[in-house]
Amino acid sequence: MDTINPFVISIYDDSWNIYLIEDDDNVISDEGSAAHTDFDSKEIFVRRGHLSLNLIKHEIWHAFFGYAFLSDTTEMTLRDIEEVSASLFEYKSDRMLKVSEEIYYKLLEVRDKNET
Repeated sequence: MDTINPFVISIYDDSWNIYLIEDDDNVISDEGSAAHTDFDSKEIFVRRGHLSLNLIKHEIWHAFFGYAFLSDTTEMTLRDIEEVSASLFEYKSDRMLKVSEEIYYKLLEVRDKNET
């Protein structure tokens, strides 16, 4: 895997590895995906050519949502999922945005440093 591993970030007191990967790297199994969050391994992979703040926010949502500890969502209604999401936003949105920006700007530094 040809990746750049610039840093570790803390989410809910867990250490998460953040990777900037080349666009043709096959570490993301979903073909065409710009990024991937693996909750079990606490890793986020972002393709170099797709790096954007909105993409990072999207991936951070996955990371934070994983801590909702929803083991069985088959019985959940759309309303239940909406309530879980609203509560997460209510209590963690400020932290999610702060972490997203921190990751984004660090990945920009890494990307730019490795392009020279």
